Amino acid sequence: MKAEIERYARGEFGVNAPKVSISREFIQLKIEAGTIYQDAIHIDTDNDCSIKGIVYDDNYIIDFDTHSFIGKKNTINYTFDATKREIGYNLSGHIYIITDGGEYTIPYSVEVVTPFLNASTGHIDDMSQFVMLAEKDWNEAIRLYESEEFRRTFLSKQVAYQKVYESLSMSLS
Repeated sequence: MKAEIERYARGEFGVNAPKVSISREFIQLKIEAGTIYQDAIHIDTDNDCSIKGIVYDDNYIIDFDTHSFIGKKNTINYTFDATKREIGYNLSGHIYIITDGGEYTIPYSVEVVTPFLNASTGHIDDMSQFVMLAEKDWNEAIRLYESEEFRRTFLSKQVAYQKVYESLSMSLS
């Protein structure tokens, strides 16, 4: 016991700090207007020591399912709500992670974009691109036409298109 006290008196402390590993170094989001984006950050230890910490962002626009964590493997789920954001909305900021193994910063950039369909030819965000896809690959066009993404991309604000869509859908069934 005397030897341990002398070691502490010399400033020799045997504290094992966790070696923190974070899954993301930068987050760049292009989120469709009217949607909610969900993802996660993984905060793990490389040396088998438990990590304690908190997480927050400087603009308070990212919603974390929890702001604190304890453990060797931690998953921090987060969401960004673009349902009330206008197309073209841009924001940059930082996610701060404060742990007993150090402080970390993850820069992020968010851009709210026009809704689009993912097709074999790339992003489709207007009706003329969809017509060109239908001319090339009818089966893929039908699959996309019946999807929820089609309604969100082309029909959400177009009353005339909605009526034509409903009429065509009834004739196909």
